[in-house]
Amino acid sequence: MLFYVVNALFDSRTTRDFYLEDKKIESYHGVIDSIFHQKRNHNIKTLVVGEKWIGLHSSWENKFRVGDSVSKYQGSLQIQHFRNGELIETLDYNDVIKF
Repeated sequence: MLFYVVNALFDSRTTRDFYLEDKKIESYHGVIDSIFHQKRNHNIKTLVVGEKWIGLHSSWENKFRVGDSVSKYQGSLQIQHFRNGELIETLDYNDVIKF
């Protein structure tokens, strides 16, 4: 907690900046094995891809199905969403984060 207070005093980045920087670090590629709500994490809808858990933004919750594929490269803010081997959409964190 102290880190956040001290950081806020000396760092001009916004909450949005920190969120997007965190998302840029993530990297995953594979088939969605399951989808569930994390009850201990604000009931956020979560994709399981291999051993990765991917929390979804609320505006993306109804887009995915078990068996779909997702691909996100480290350094990118875009998620490619595939169904039956076809790219059906590219989702961008810049489009959903307003704070």
